[in-house]
Order: sequence, then structure tokens, then C-alpha cells
Amino acid sequence: MCSRMQKILSLHIKKSASPDRHEIKKYSVIDKASLKRGSGGIICMCEEPIPIDRDNCFIPSSLI
Repeated sequence: MCSRMQKILSLHIKKSASPDRHEIKKYSVIDKASLKRGSGGIICMCEEPIPIDRDNCFIPSSLI
């Protein structure tokens, strides 16, 4: 049987075109869970994907 590592993907939704990048600090709460946290980001009204850090980015709502 194949064992797969499960991850929590963290996403936050904002109506702003330029939300505060410090919103991702809230994701540290997930790090206390028994599952590993994967990549995530903030879905917003920006025009194109913009990296926030190594694991997170601003995601345009138009891509969803």
C-alpha cells in the first residue's frame, strides 16, 4: 500500500486588489496541526499572480 503525505493548503480571500501581505502570518496556526502545510496564498482582485514568499502568493480571482 502506498503511503501519501497529506497537506493542508491555506487560502485567504480578500476583496482588495492589494491586500496586506502580513495576512499570511495567520497561517502559522496551521503549522501546529498534525498535517503538513503546503503552498497557499491570498485570492484577491490583483491582475496577475504575485509571490509573497517562498510558499505563498497573491492569486488573481480571475484565475478561479
